[in-house]
Amino acid sequence: CADALADDVVMPKWFGVDLYSHASAHVHPVTGSAAPTLFLAAGGTSSGLHVDFLQTHFWMALCHGRKRWRLVSRDDMPLLSPLYLGDLNPCFPTGLDATSPYIGATSTSQADLLGKARDALALVDVQEVILEPGDLIFVPRGWPHQVENLESTVAISANFIDRSNMSASLGEAELLGLVSEDPLHVASCLRQAASTGLLDDLEASALSDEHSPLRAFKERHGEGRTPQETQRRLAFGAKIMVATGAALCAAGWFAGRSRAAG
Repeated sequence: CADALADDVVMPKWFGVDLYSHASAHVHPVTGSAAPTLFLAAGGTSSGLHVDFLQTHFWMALCHGRKRWRLVSRDDMPLLSPLYLGDLNPCFPTGLDATSPYIGATSTSQADLLGKARDALALVDVQEVILEPGDLIFVPRGWPHQVENLESTVAISANFIDRSNMSASLGEAELLGLVSEDPLHVASCLRQAASTGLLDDLEASALSDEHSPLRAFKERHGEGRTPQETQRRLAFGAKIMVATGAALCAAGWFAGRSRAAG
């Protein structure tokens, strides 16, 4: 998104600080952070009920089409019968459509689980909204949500960390960092942002009364160049190294020939 649309996209003024984008740029200096993400989806497709990673907040601005969003407060998470299988992100035995289970019942215990999950679902307060072009939605950290594309859609979105969810994100990154390298680096960047005053600086430099151009937003968060620009520089440097090596080899060869001739 930053490579092609850096001069055309603006970041919403309500989300002017993003430590996740800053951390991702340091963890992946060549590819850079993924924020914001361009979402293209065909009508009739959907995402299952899920919670976003690392206790990040999320926003999405819809450019084209219509999306049906359904959200559940994290306070109601126990009613969704969450299962923690591979990491700290839960999966759910059934979606918000009780007739559409995500896990097929292949045993009596699974059938019982699905039955209890569907019974509990009746107690859940589901927030529903139809997103139209020009609309923007904010999803707080830890809120399960399920999205359906009512028609072909184009949207821009980002997961982010600011002061309001930094503590929760740091705690989850530190736990996941015990078994995986990337969350460990993210946790280190978050701690450094707090201890060095970077978070204060980002808050002070955020434009509170107007949207920020994407390129300026990226520069504030430590990405002075787009991933494509960085990769071009690396490729150019690699060519220089290869050419220099070839020249040195040729010089050594000619020097050897000269000594042999003498």
